[in-house]
Amino acid sequence: MLLCAPNVFAQSFSNTIFFGDSNTDNGRFRYLPDPTNGSTHTPGAFTTSPGLMWSQSLGARFGVTVTPSSAPGGGNNYAAGGATVATANGGNGNAIYANQWPATAQINAYLSAVGGRADPNALYTVYIGNNDLKSYFNLAPALPNLVDATVAGGAPNPLNLSQRQAALIALGFQVEHFNSASPKVGDFNFKQYYESLKVLSSSSGRLLDSIRLVNAADFVPDFPFGNTGFEHVGMRAFFEARYGEEKKNHDPCYCYGYALDDPADPHNPDEGGPKA
Repeated sequence: MLLCAPNVFAQSFSNTIFFGDSNTDNGRFRYLPDPTNGSTHTPGAFTTSPGLMWSQSLGARFGVTVTPSSAPGGGNNYAAGGATVATANGGNGNAIYANQWPATAQINAYLSAVGGRADPNALYTVYIGNNDLKSYFNLAPALPNLVDATVAGGAPNPLNLSQRQAALIALGFQVEHFNSASPKVGDFNFKQYYESLKVLSSSSGRLLDSIRLVNAADFVPDFPFGNTGFEHVGMRAFFEARYGEEKKNHDPCYCYGYALDDPADPHNPDEGGPKA
């Protein structure tokens, strides 16, 4: 949604780097041997019909070709279908899933490929975590799937949504959320459920903290504009630094990053513009 703001597209990026699971993977397994028989996998992108993954569409919007990092010569998409946050082999230790490296390994591989110094001019996305909540992963091996409405073979999940939520809370599921310049993220029902988690900070399985940093001079956090049904979540912590143009008002490094480092004087003198 951040990228839907018209002036944001005026920016240019040197590259787009992706980390994640099947929601982002556009063909990692196509270039890797199958651990079970030595042949290469064939599935390619994880689409329900022929077409581009969102990662490819986003890259194209900035004039960047998105290629799996496993392709000959390397690439900029490190995502792997079935990946978890930090557990290797698809979360269950089975060597059959050796190609499903976790997000932590994906990031380390990228840093290794660039000599330990990330490109400061690239756009980075991380989309991960859904697979960690599935019953065949290590988090909850004795419970039915806590995420999907259907389970093996397409059968209905024996737990309804409220039961799955209760199971997550019983596991001590906790959420801490801190971001900068976030647009509105969900409808009223999502906001209502999200805020319902916000009880005592010491309560296991609840939302511990949810803070979004906002520059009052940045219009992106107000997107989508008007009565669209989208809502903000979390507590707003705001500052004001006006640089004279939206691109600078929204800049994640020289505006928001500087404000975090210098909360008493959140306007970066290196970026110019009228001071707040």
